[in-house]
Amino acid sequence: MKVDLHIHSTFSDGTLTVPQIVEFARKNNFEYVAITDHNNFQSVGVLKEMIDELPHKIAGIELSTKHNGKKLHLLGYFNVNSDFDSEKFAPLKALLDREAESKSVQVRQMIDNLSVDFDVSYDEFLSMLNGDGFVNRVHIARYLTDKGITDSVSNAFKTIINTKSKYFVKRREMTFEEGLYAVVQCGGLPSIAHFVEYRFTDEEIDEIATITADATDTVGVELWHYKQNADFRRQIIDRCKKYNNLNIVFTAGSDFHGANKVQNIGEISPDKLSAEEQRFFDDQIKHTLEVFKNRNIIKDRD
Repeated sequence: MKVDLHIHSTFSDGTLTVPQIVEFARKNNFEYVAITDHNNFQSVGVLKEMIDELPHKIAGIELSTKHNGKKLHLLGYFNVNSDFDSEKFAPLKALLDREAESKSVQVRQMIDNLSVDFDVSYDEFLSMLNGDGFVNRVHIARYLTDKGITDSVSNAFKTIINTKSKYFVKRREMTFEEGLYAVVQCGGLPSIAHFVEYRFTDEEIDEIATITADATDTVGVELWHYKQNADFRRQIIDRCKKYNNLNIVFTAGSDFHGANKVQNIGEISPDKLSAEEQRFFDDQIKHTLEVFKNRNIIKDRD
């Protein structure tokens, strides 16, 4: 079974449009895909227009949350035919509006700081965007690279706009608890993304599990991800066994960003799955998709 439940488009910090992503998935026989742009649902309108292009399309989002001041990203999955402008989605809309405003102010202040030492301006920066209104640091990194101030997006993050740089500006950020409750209140299934990127203590992981159990009885954990090898996946599985008060389902995603990252759609592991691992993957993803169906996130054809 070919699935990818973690994909970014040009509606956040990816470089492929939604139609390009769907076309790739169609040509390569993917059965289930979720576009999970950062902090917005703008991909959903396009997905609805492409209803016959793929057997199953899932509306998704990746919330840029934090716990104890540390990065902890949360995926949320919803039925693609949901009315995201309805009152049901008011808790998420309020949170996303606040996040967008916070990001916009941060980006403008950072570019103002950069303009002291470099030939940059906020108006020029806006003119180089693709017009979707979403901005974050990766857009600044692209802007600096296009201007020849840095030689790559990754080097921009490592040098000029890292969090310890004099140009960096802190902002109010969404907490994991806020994001989790909003996803659950709006009828979505939350899933913790790419655990390999976090640096939590055992006590903090227990805190995260307690917060999650207070909000929902079922949560996803992104077990398959292009950075998470077999050893790390086994660590996740063993850790999840500790939390028997939660129904934990495993999800899989490439975290595809187009030209901004090296992995392609469907690359959900840095190593080739063994025959035994492939059987485990098939069984677990089948179970996860059953949970999606029971929660009306997917139907026989969406």
